[in-house]
Amino acid sequence: ARAGYREQLAVETAPAAVLHLSVLLLEVELHSHLLAVPGRLVPCLLDHLREGLPPHAHAALAKYQAAVQAAVVGGDAGAEDELRDDIEAVRAIGLSKGKGENKG
Repeated sequence: ARAGYREQLAVETAPAAVLHLSVLLLEVELHSHLLAVPGRLVPCLLDHLREGLPPHAHAALAKYQAAVQAAVVGGDAGAEDELRDDIEAVRAIGLSKGKGENKG
């Protein structure tokens, strides 16, 4: 399953799916929990991952989750720009067991 998540995450282009796959992969990597959950539970999973992730990684994922929600619910153009700009950083966090790129 871990390899499958990694393969999917490496090629996924939809921001919400990249976030979802990143969070599911981190749950497997950090807690050895293989989960199949709907996207609406991503915020709960992010809370669960908080202690296992570096603060910058958790903050980046939480910010991205808020932008995904704003884009989906409200069609927020600013959120859509943020999603495009940050998708590779979110993907890197998911693929690097939460290390990703530390931007601050």
